[in-house]
Amino acid sequence: MSATLRIHRGSGEPGREVYLGQQRLGTLTSEVTEFPIIPGRHVLELKLGSFHSNPAHFDAREGELIEYDLVDDPDAVLPMLLGRAVKLVRTNAR
Repeated sequence: MSATLRIHRGSGEPGREVYLGQQRLGTLTSEVTEFPIIPGRHVLELKLGSFHSNPAHFDAREGELIEYDLVDDPDAVLPMLLGRAVKLVRTNAR
């Protein structure tokens, strides 16, 4: 029983690590990367060294496709210090 998490890397760097909570799912190696996930409530975050995205909270149902785009964060303040130069945007919210 699973759902699918799909992330569109966009202009983000390849090699960002994908985390659901404390669990590392893998890395963004392609323009579009998919991961099977268990249904339930999750916190998604992408990391690249000391840089990380904003946390994205979502609920996944059995068989559901959860889709996010990685985009530049125009609201980032001092991104070199805070590491929040990108953010995750849900593209197929229910």
